[in-house]
Amino acid sequence: IDNFMSEQAPFRNAYEIRHVQTNAAKSCTVCYKPSDIVLITDNKKDWFYVCGSHLKDKNFANLVYWNNEGKDVSSEWKEKCLAVEKAMKEVKKLEKGNEVKSKSSWLSWSKDKESKDDKDETKSDKESNKEKENDKLSEKDQKSADLANWRKELVDAELQLKEFEKINTRYVLDSVFYKGRLMQEWKQRHANEIKEKLNNGTLFPSLEGVKSLRKEE
Repeated sequence: IDNFMSEQAPFRNAYEIRHVQTNAAKSCTVCYKPSDIVLITDNKKDWFYVCGSHLKDKNFANLVYWNNEGKDVSSEWKEKCLAVEKAMKEVKKLEKGNEVKSKSSWLSWSKDKESKDDKDETKSDKESNKEKENDKLSEKDQKSADLANWRKELVDAELQLKEFEKINTRYVLDSVFYKGRLMQEWKQRHANEIKEKLNNGTLFPSLEGVKSLRKEE
């Protein structure tokens, strides 16, 4: 077993997460409760069932962002998180601005109505007010367009982040658990070797060519 452990590991300590159907759930490797979550290595040589709560336990495993080549891509993950955060802030700011603007416009309309009831508008007043209304509509249209653009930006950023996490999320097992998985692989391989030797008759040494010994009288 020491030779096996010193060789290049048959699988990396990097597990992807998979979900099976509820009716296909099996016992968690840690607590033996039914679980539909499976951790599997990139080369599919090792896999086991585990509860979601154990994945949050740093004494069991740590979440990392590695690509298929094993390169750390956590910096890209942070950039995508920042893109989502920025878009979310812009959407909230524009939504709040529209809400305040809507209240302000209603108060302005109410005051203008009271003023119009008190006196008649001149021709120049009407033209001036029309220009102001056009400016307000133009500004409102621009802000509505900006809000729509940032909402789309937010949706796109969230989708990109979700897809990135789906492709690059890995779990690195604690060294004790990882060695346990390697030990299980060695036991399985050793058992298969013994079975194969039993089937082809090479498990025990051959007696061909060995002289028979007779007890001296």
